[in-house]
Amino acid sequence: MLMAVAGGCGDPSVKQTADPVTVTVMVTDTGGTPTDATSSEETATEDTEAGQGLAKVGDTITLHGYEEGEQMAVTVTRLYDPAGAEQYFGPRRGRKYVAVDLVLKNTGTKAYNDSPGNGATLLDSANHGYTENLSETTSCQSIGSSIKIAPGSKRAGCLTFEIPKTAKPAVFQFTLDSGFADVTGEWQLH
Repeated sequence: MLMAVAGGCGDPSVKQTADPVTVTVMVTDTGGTPTDATSSEETATEDTEAGQGLAKVGDTITLHGYEEGEQMAVTVTRLYDPAGAEQYFGPRRGRKYVAVDLVLKNTGTKAYNDSPGNGATLLDSANHGYTENLSETTSCQSIGSSIKIAPGSKRAGCLTFEIPKTAKPAVFQFTLDSGFADVTGEWQLH
């Protein structure tokens, strides 16, 4: 399994010029142990002045799918914590909604046809993982549960997660092919 790991801190309201950033990629086999090819490099685009190669809110990471030509530039644009809830369909008692707003741009040659929430995970500061909650939030518009994006086109929207009220969102992970592609992008949320 190939995983692009990037993290960092950032203020989602700060937007500056784009500089290329190198993200280190660790190659592992299905048992989770490093293989003979211990690393390679992926290039990500950074929209703020971090200079350390760590993805944060506002950064773009280019991800590849299983099939040739599947390539998406993924940008996390904002974290809503907490995210607004409808009056009658809110989170369960003791929990809250958080939402990750993102932009998916098809930079490949093949159409993107997937359910983005299937490849998304939110980790809290205690490393507990949460999958997308299909509930709607009033803070932002959903990106959709099943979307198609032609090469050169893009789609913006958010993914909603239900987490304990005391939990602090820390990392957003996103993988193409409903979470089964070899490369995972990670963004530090705070």
